[in-house]
Amino acid sequence: VVYLLLPYTALMKSGVTHVLPAALLVWAILCYRRPTASGVLMGLAIGVNYYPMFLLPLWIAFYWQRGLGRFLSGVVSMLLVLTAVLYFSSQGLAEFTANLRQMYGFMWPTMEPVGFWKLSFNEPVYRIPVLAAFVAMCGSLAIWPAQKNLGTLLSCSAAVMLGTQFWNAHGGGGG
Repeated sequence: VVYLLLPYTALMKSGVTHVLPAALLVWAILCYRRPTASGVLMGLAIGVNYYPMFLLPLWIAFYWQRGLGRFLSGVVSMLLVLTAVLYFSSQGLAEFTANLRQMYGFMWPTMEPVGFWKLSFNEPVYRIPVLAAFVAMCGSLAIWPAQKNLGTLLSCSAAVMLGTQFWNAHGGGGG
């Protein structure tokens, strides 16, 4: 099931930052009837690696009529706990800021082509339209279809996770 959410997990099975978020997302889907537990697992997945953050619009739309507040409280509370743990485990403010930026993905993209981009396109500017299409896809999946069920959540989550790998500047395409 982990491979369905993030297909390149087979290539990166030794990387905890790739396998653990995918496993946490599987558990979040398993707990979809409990919005708070699902939110806690989603927040933990975001804290391990930032890319599940792009699932939030879709999952917010899924829980819109059935427990949005509980889902968001689970996500926010877990992110606050992880940020507090990061703060108390850091040696100073500079280290905390650097670790926080890495945790939430606030870093400058690499200009060196890696993964899929190394094969054909050596210019990093080609990632911009792919990123714009990805953002449009995330927004459209949050809006359409209006009534979301578990099947919609599963398929759209897999599409978002797969789409993340194509624009990701830090090893996009499973590199």
